This record gives sequence, C-alpha cells and structure tokens, in this order.
Amino acid sequence: MLEPLIRGCEWKSKTINDAVCDTARREEIGLEVREAFKLLYWVFLDQNFGPRLAPLFHELGAELVLVQLEKAIDHLTI
Repeated sequence: MLEPLIRGCEWKSKTINDAVCDTARREEIGLEVREAFKLLYWVFLDQNFGPRLAPLFHELGAELVLVQLEKAIDHLTI
C-alpha cells in the first residue's frame, strides 16, 4: 500500500510524510498514523522511535527506501 504512493510522489519531505499519513489512514490499513511511523522506524532503524522519517527518507533516496520496504514486505509474507 505505501510503496505505490511513495513511488509516485515527488521525493520531498512533505510529500513523503503525506504519503505515509494517507496510507495509514486508509480504511483497509486501519492504523493510527503514530503506529505506522513506529512500524517504519522498526524497518529502517530497528527501534520504535528516531528522527523525523520523511527527511530521513528524503536523504536516503527513493530507491533505497523502496528496496527496504520491499524486503520488509517479503520478510512478512514468507
């Protein structure tokens, strides 16, 4: 769910943040935004808190972020 929104967004902190928030709020996802960010912190930092993710994702680059998300999804679906 998040990957298509991130792949299609302009790679700026605001649009990345909006994509994460919009995805979390989708009815089929059913997460609070705070919980969505916690999950992403675990995927990227192996902890449930850290720096603001959108600027971090911006600095890491779209390709690396998408690869990490795909790895996390693959790991969960095995």
